[in-house]
Amino acid sequence: MNFSQTSLALDAAVAGQGVALASDPFVGDELAAGRLCRPFAESITGDLGFFVVAPRKPRYPGTVRRMWDWLVAQSRSERAGADDELSA
Repeated sequence: MNFSQTSLALDAAVAGQGVALASDPFVGDELAAGRLCRPFAESITGDLGFFVVAPRKPRYPGTVRRMWDWLVAQSRSERAGADDELSA
């Protein structure tokens, strides 16, 4: 699924329909209330401060893990490209 509004993606994640990528101000209340959880111990940090969130018991945990792996790979790739630009 693809949403044009973060709130719709978060509503879908709360309803157990998948994972969402959002910044702390959007998920803080849901995390504190236990409606969402951070499904991985690792985190991706950056200037934007996004969190990956998912239902506590995702229907397809393998898919959630593959998405996480892809996001980490993308983040590392972006960082490596930015470091290369700074070195040039």
